[in-house]
Amino acid sequence: MSTMKIRTLLAVAIASVLLAACKPGPPPSPQAEVTQRANYPRNIALQGLSPSLLAGEAMIEAPKDNRPLHVTVPIRNVYAYGVNVQYRFEFFDATGKPVAREEPGWRFQHLATDMQAFLDGNAMDMAAVDWRLTIRSAR
Repeated sequence: MSTMKIRTLLAVAIASVLLAACKPGPPPSPQAEVTQRANYPRNIALQGLSPSLLAGEAMIEAPKDNRPLHVTVPIRNVYAYGVNVQYRFEFFDATGKPVAREEPGWRFQHLATDMQAFLDGNAMDMAAVDWRLTIRSAR
């Protein structure tokens, strides 16, 4: 065999190996959720607000007599000055699936220093049995 044929065969063999190595695999998938739904926090403070806000025990009115779930969460700002925040409640059915949100999204609230404020949320669906409150800096 001539040197040219050997080089050609060698180049084809190397190219075949490289193409086989570049064979695409399955697309990457997200990792499994490790926090069980029961352990997920009900009160979430975003954007560094967590150290300055204290949440009291939620007052929950269970759904009854055609009145859906109602939640009130007392919040106190322990920061040296007042803060403007926005908050929203999300409601979930017994399987953990979000129920339709008909109430307004984010609501504005001024939290004065060391004063307690009460954040209210009403589910708009009788299927709601669980909730989550998210608080962020006002925009």
